[in-house]
Amino acid sequence: HGVVLLPDDATLTKTGGAGREFLVEGINYDEHGRIHESAQKKINSGYPVEPGAWRIELSPALPSREDRFLVVFFPSTGTTPTGRARLLKRDDRLGVEISRYGKEIRYWMEDTKSDIEIIRSRR
Repeated sequence: HGVVLLPDDATLTKTGGAGREFLVEGINYDEHGRIHESAQKKINSGYPVEPGAWRIELSPALPSREDRFLVVFFPSTGTTPTGRARLLKRDDRLGVEISRYGKEIRYWMEDTKSDIEIIRSRR
């Protein structure tokens, strides 16, 4: 389960399917079908392989010179998310508060820097 916190008003687009498994800017980089042929040979020999068929693309609602992306993923075997995430903003810092299994933790990043330094704090 993924929680998109940035960019604001992000759009998610499902991309893929037959003939579009590795599509990037109009070109399907599937090595002319060789990726699936190789995967099928491995599957037939008992090796579990998933070469991919679909993906989700995250885009800002409006393109800009610079966009920030922040996504929190929660591993799960079911259909219910195993945690909660919320965006935090304070002065020139961005943060995320993650709540899971009754515990909360915050990660802070300097919003004005191109390098991100993560400062971890428990609540």
